Amino acid sequence: MELTSILSAKQGLNKVMGDVLRVLALYRRLWLSEIYSEIIGMNRSLGEEEPKFDEVVNAVKALEKLDYVEVKEGVRASFQSTGSTKDFLVALKNPYKILSIVLADEKLRRYNELRYTAFSRPR
Repeated sequence: MELTSILSAKQGLNKVMGDVLRVLALYRRLWLSEIYSEIIGMNRSLGEEEPKFDEVVNAVKALEKLDYVEVKEGVRASFQSTGSTKDFLVALKNPYKILSIVLADEKLRRYNELRYTAFSRPR
């Protein structure tokens, strides 16, 4: 499946896959739980529907099968408690190829504009 068709999807698994790619385009690699949080933030900011965690998990699995992301099980630190949490680190597999397409995406552009505006306001 081509990146452009994933990014243009308006519903279903492909839409969530597109959101995963958009978030990874910003950070290159994130824990699965962080991907979910970032998608929630992005979609809330843009007034779009928020996916369920299971939908994000399925999207990451589908992207891994398509060879767009690499997933490694690991342990991450937690700020909310002492100790660590089992999670999955997800990274773009071919970042330069993928980024050239995803960074031109209209939804990601709108989200970046909102982020820039929010972070550049005087305090």
